[in-house]
Amino acid sequence: MVYPNECRLVLDAINQAFAERGVREEAKLLCELLYMGRPEWQDAVESYLNTQRLYVIVSPEQYWLAKEAFIALGD
Repeated sequence: MVYPNECRLVLDAINQAFAERGVREEAKLLCELLYMGRPEWQDAVESYLNTQRLYVIVSPEQYWLAKEAFIALGD
């Protein structure tokens, strides 16, 4: 899949922070986690979600680490 550069930058930063701390999970975009059993609904769901489909999803246990990595991008 092709995502905006900003999405890739955020995901890469969070996943790098996870790797540096030995976390064995990956941050994912919401659209990567959604599964449509009926392909004809794919466009409808993505249109409904709009930019929400690009939300970054991490486990609750890794939220603070992901947030720190995200904030560090602004420094």
